[in-house]
Amino acid sequence: MDRLTNYSWPGNIRELQNVIERAVVISHGSELQIDESVLGLNAGSQPTSSDTLEDVERSHILPECRHSA
Repeated sequence: MDRLTNYSWPGNIRELQNVIERAVVISHGSELQIDESVLGLNAGSQPTSSDTLEDVERSHILPECRHSA
């Protein structure tokens, strides 16, 4: 919860929604895991409020696929 409250949210509520959706997809078990990768802090660029969910998903899924290959 601290990560969520301390993050600056440059994309406001849409970015929060995208982060929660990503966390639901990649978390294991009954607790959401909000780490730097979910917030986009380790990524080359942060999603903007104009990114669609499809863009955000693609920017997350492709590096994960490359990492697991």
